[in-house]
Amino acid sequence: MSGIGAVSPVNSIQIAAPVASQTRREGLRRAEQEVLRQEMALRNSGDVTSTVYHFSRGPDGRPYITGATVTVRTTSEEEAGGNVPASGKDRGPAVRKGRSESTGAEEGKKNAAGEEAAAETRLKAIERDVIAHEAAHMAVGGQYAGPVSYSYATGPDGRRYITGGEVSISAPEGKTPEETILIMEQVKRAALAPGSPSPQDLRVAAAASAAQMRARAEMAKQDAVRAYSGAKTGNFGRRDTELSLTA
Repeated sequence: MSGIGAVSPVNSIQIAAPVASQTRREGLRRAEQEVLRQEMALRNSGDVTSTVYHFSRGPDGRPYITGATVTVRTTSEEEAGGNVPASGKDRGPAVRKGRSESTGAEEGKKNAAGEEAAAETRLKAIERDVIAHEAAHMAVGGQYAGPVSYSYATGPDGRRYITGGEVSISAPEGKTPEETILIMEQVKRAALAPGSPSPQDLRVAAAASAAQMRARAEMAKQDAVRAYSGAKTGNFGRRDTELSLTA
């Protein structure tokens, strides 16, 4: 939703993107992409002099862009109601007024350039963090880690920046409980490899721990059977567990 409030000689356009009713983190990511998209559309259609981003901190501790105030400069004719002075006596003030507007426009452009540079710097930092985050998953996940997939947002400079990522983990349960425990230990280490694991990473680690608990219970069951009957069960089932690690 957006609201427009006119403040002569500029219009301030408020951009706000609702957080999607998915996970809060994914909703914030999508909201950021939508705000950047709307802000870029305004730049392409009007004389934007400045943009101020509004941030919300996500559950992963990162600030996300969830709104923006975009200031658009109006023309001198719009400010004066469309009337252009006809008398030569009015030309002096008109010239002085034009110079004042020109100075204001130049100052606005400088401010806008600074804000654009700040937004680009933030997007570059997010991109570096995401790439490092997913690389940590893949390095520790080893043979169980699939290819990384990225999501993108377009910055004020028109470039697409990486703002999210995902690595799939295909972890089969072992032929024996002991083997399953070892595999799931590697999955846990892969999930917790980044310096700041995401909520999804923590869920993956918890799922791996649960698989280890099931394997230990099966080991205890097999030990009990061997103790009383001397028979080996050899019936430990093998299942493939598909897990997803995200930045």
